[in-house]
Amino acid sequence: MDCNPGEHWQEYFLEDYDADESANNLRLTGIKERFLSPDENVLLSPVILGRKETGQACRDLQRLGQLLQEMPELFFHSDMTQWALALGYSSEQAAFLTGTLAGRPPAFGRWDILPSIEGWKIIEFNSGGAVSGLDCDAMQDLYDVLLSEQLAEYLAGHDVRGGNALDALGELVAKLVAGRELSDVVVVDDDQQYRNSPFSADGAAQVLARILNRQVRVEVASKFEPASKGVTLVFEVFTLRDVAARPELYHRYLSAVGRQDVLSVNPLATDLLMSKAGLAVLYEQARKGSLTPADQDLVLKYIPETYCVTSDLLAREGGFDREKWVLKAAIGYGGMEVFCGWEQTEARWQELLEEAANGEVLFVLQKRVQPVKQTVVAMTPQGDFIERQEAPVLGIFIREGQFSGGLARAGIGNSAVVNAHNHAAVGVMRLEQE
Repeated sequence: MDCNPGEHWQEYFLEDYDADESANNLRLTGIKERFLSPDENVLLSPVILGRKETGQACRDLQRLGQLLQEMPELFFHSDMTQWALALGYSSEQAAFLTGTLAGRPPAFGRWDILPSIEGWKIIEFNSGGAVSGLDCDAMQDLYDVLLSEQLAEYLAGHDVRGGNALDALGELVAKLVAGRELSDVVVVDDDQQYRNSPFSADGAAQVLARILNRQVRVEVASKFEPASKGVTLVFEVFTLRDVAARPELYHRYLSAVGRQDVLSVNPLATDLLMSKAGLAVLYEQARKGSLTPADQDLVLKYIPETYCVTSDLLAREGGFDREKWVLKAAIGYGGMEVFCGWEQTEARWQELLEEAANGEVLFVLQKRVQPVKQTVVAMTPQGDFIERQEAPVLGIFIREGQFSGGLARAGIGNSAVVNAHNHAAVGVMRLEQE
């Protein structure tokens, strides 16, 4: 059978008698690892990435991550407040920023990428406590078993897992704690968010416990206290917006940060890296020639045409063809407040643009990416199999410029926005074997 590795996986899950059992094993394992939630669709056919293309792209993304982190020094005279305001944060939110990201190791995060006919395009960057999809090792183990037992005659080892997101996070933690004796390790969550769902904080604690091989406790912000002696490592799973909305609950945490009693894995400033306005700023500066030629080429290669929405922009550029643009809240998570122009009526699209230009919340316009589609096989929580042509979104972790695993999501609903709210199927990626 002369097919590419991805097609073999698709044929296995659609045609093999053992596929039902394998699919159920993948779902149950993903839920146990907190890689999947019980109500999510599972992407059974892994997304297979070319090793050479992926290797170069990860090295490039590492540099782009550094540029995001260096923006205050590059474009805002090291003024963190001005940087935050330009990215869509309020002055009240910016008031809680302390210190700088300069000199820190690259922030831990996940790049969301859409492969297009022009190459990989960045959709967004998720950092710190907003990152999901860390632990899929056991699911990858199951694919390895299938590879050796079920598909050996076809694949003969043509694809491998490639990397581990836990290693990427472990690398950052190791750099932060180098030469320090930790007295305590704590995952700190927002009181309200933790009451609504402890999923993220408890999952982060499990991950850190595995990385550090020690006990990790979870606290809500209002109850947090660092160790009385020594260094307390804190993994934050709240955002700058949470702090600004409920500052009275963060007094203990902010006081400990101010006294330098804690070592933060995700300091509040990393929240700024997720603003989609950061991509717009980099794109604008690249267009102006404000970057080195090499950095300018990287920005224009990977970041789609992206602009912060203002009245001046709409007046200067005229209408933005709704078939060619996506409107997104600069500070938004999980695909919320994302409007694909081609899914709107013309009247509604113009209304959305006017609201974005004149409202208090910053929005960006991003050029529509023409994706590369492939056949995907998914399974619903009810056990139904779905086969369709989709363009998976790649959520990629990077460790020292190397591919370090991640998650793939494919839309199986009717919306162009690929996220959990729209019932996207979640699965893993693998690399072609050399």
